Amino acid sequence: MSIFEKISSALNDPNLQANVGQIGGIISTLQESGGREGLNTNTSQVLLSLVGKQVQSSLKSKSDREGTGTVQTLIEQFGGTQSSLEAVQALLSPQQQQEVVSEASQKTGANPNQIQALLPIFVPLVLNLLKSGNPNQDPQAGDNPVLMDFLSGDGGINISNAISLASQFLSR
Repeated sequence: MSIFEKISSALNDPNLQANVGQIGGIISTLQESGGREGLNTNTSQVLLSLVGKQVQSSLKSKSDREGTGTVQTLIEQFGGTQSSLEAVQALLSPQQQQEVVSEASQKTGANPNQIQALLPIFVPLVLNLLKSGNPNQDPQAGDNPVLMDFLSGDGGINISNAISLASQFLSR
């Protein structure tokens, strides 16, 4: 099952945090923030994929070392649609940030400064999408099917595809 299918299932599960407003907010923030930096949708999606890949690597490492409870706490703390430099610093080392900026610039031709400016927005968006699978009652206590799928798959591609599919789904 893809991460989009997990998110769709979470939307239909009243015990999980996912809701249409949350997903719509993620899509809207992604489009608006990329537009403010002069990036088209395709460039924003490439950047989101690369951010997702680095976030996945970081969360997987934290999960292996400290357990999924720590990861769910980070998701709960930093997932949202507001810019958060703290989220970037908590999850991506300066080297990982530079890797994302460099690779995105090479793949898209976008200015590295534009890309760097979007990291504090895109990292919380990825976490917010993962937050959709957290239980309503006690986010650290239960299984998060969206997070588990993200950690076990190709995080970057899955996040970008999930956002694209969710956008199509919500526009119906």
